[in-house]
Amino acid sequence: MLRREDVEKMGPTAGCPACHEQLLGEAQMGTPHTETCRRKHETTMSREEESRFKRAFDSLRQEEEETMRRNNANRQANEERELEKKRRMEELSGE
Repeated sequence: MLRREDVEKMGPTAGCPACHEQLLGEAQMGTPHTETCRRKHETTMSREEESRFKRAFDSLRQEEEETMRRNNANRQANEERELEKKRRMEELSGE
């Protein structure tokens, strides 16, 4: 079901009585959108959904990549600390 907000956002379809009624604030239950109107809005909404999901997926992928970078940096820092500890222990045991 198309809401007034949908029609305002995507624009009314020429010749569609339901779009016209919704924009005038006089929507009547049972006034159908034309087949052309439904197809137009379904296509537009489908594209918007795909775009929304793509943005969400891209955002999650970026977060995952950032987490991996941080984890790698932390792992490297831990390895360097362990090497430094080992070096100090060897120095102390050699004295």
